[in-house]
Amino acid sequence: MRFPSTAVAVLVFVVAGCMNAPIAGTAAPDLDGTVEILALNNGEIEHAESTFQQEVNRSDSTLVLVDCWAPWCGPCRALAPELEELKKKWKNKLVVVKLNVDDNPALAAELGANAIPAVRVFRSGTVVTEFTGLMEMSRMDALLKTVQ
Repeated sequence: MRFPSTAVAVLVFVVAGCMNAPIAGTAAPDLDGTVEILALNNGEIEHAESTFQQEVNRSDSTLVLVDCWAPWCGPCRALAPELEELKKKWKNKLVVVKLNVDDNPALAAELGANAIPAVRVFRSGTVVTEFTGLMEMSRMDALLKTVQ
């Protein structure tokens, strides 16, 4: 089978680009992109704007889950309700940051979000775990418990 040269170029970019993803133990990038923060108020999710650095460089032990997503991404939309449930379960021990990769391309690149959804979990400004693609809430919950 012969692939068009553009398809091969895209495939090479995606495979090569994924190698640049941050690894556990790396510090947060020094960018200041505007992101959407999910917070719970009386059991309801509400959206507020904040900056990436302020959220991931928290001095307490709160985990900050950064979800790199885009509105046109089906798997991203499928992951969103799972993250909302996870936030409700973890309450004040977890902050969920929704980073729209279309609106924040430089920050998404710094995070190595070459495929979405790309999730990075920070504690005190350092990536402690990450995954790409869909994951069931029970598996995400178990993953967070290992880095708590």
